[in-house]
Amino acid sequence: MIVRLIIIALLIWLGFRIYNLIQKKPTGSHAKTITKDMVCCEKCAIHVPVNEAIKIGDNYYCCDDHIPKNE
Repeated sequence: MIVRLIIIALLIWLGFRIYNLIQKKPTGSHAKTITKDMVCCEKCAIHVPVNEAIKIGDNYYCCDDHIPKNE
């Protein structure tokens, strides 16, 4: 009788361990982090990704409205 209880307890414990391993989310090298280079708009100082910014000379702008009219 006691042997059966020990076996049942071990099976329950093993089941919880397997369940917890399956539910763990990947961390460390498995998690992907994407970072983009950011630039600052010369007019409003908002930061935008460099691939979305408008570059005029050495200056970056977040939209067409912020580009000075004399350029």
